[in-house]
Amino acid sequence: MGEYTALAIKGIVKEQFRKFTDALIEGNWSSVPDPYFEAFSKVHRSDCIPRGHSYYFNSELCVFADVDCEQADPFYDAETGEYHIYCSLKNYDNTIQEFFKLIPHFMQECSIICTRYNGFDSPICKYELVGNEVRFIGTEPFEE
Repeated sequence: MGEYTALAIKGIVKEQFRKFTDALIEGNWSSVPDPYFEAFSKVHRSDCIPRGHSYYFNSELCVFADVDCEQADPFYDAETGEYHIYCSLKNYDNTIQEFFKLIPHFMQECSIICTRYNGFDSPICKYELVGNEVRFIGTEPFEE
C-alpha cells in the first residue's frame, strides 16, 4: 500500500462559484451545475478533497502552509471567496493532479499550492496558478 500525499491550497474563489458552499467545504463536487465540476466528481477519491485525512497532514507542510495542524479543516468565506484546503489522500489515480486541472476554472488566485508525499525525505512540492494551469515551480527540502 502507498503512503498518503498531503495537499495544501490557499486562494480566492471566483465570484460566480462562491455560492456553492457545500461543494467547497464538503467536496460535493457534483452539486455544482458545471461540466468541469461534474467531470472532477467522477474521479476516484475526488471526495477526499477537501475532507481527506487531515490527521496524515504532516507538520512540515503545516509550517510551510502557515496553518495549525490541529485546526487543519477546510476554510471557506463565501463573501470574500477566501478558501483553504488541508488534507491527505492516497493519490493512486492522480486525484490531486486532476484537481489541479479544476483549480484554474474556479479559483481566481492562489497564494499557496503545495503537496508532500508522506515518504521518507520527500520534499514539499510547490505549484502556482498561472493563467489556465497549475504549474510546478520547485521543491522545499524535507527538514526533521
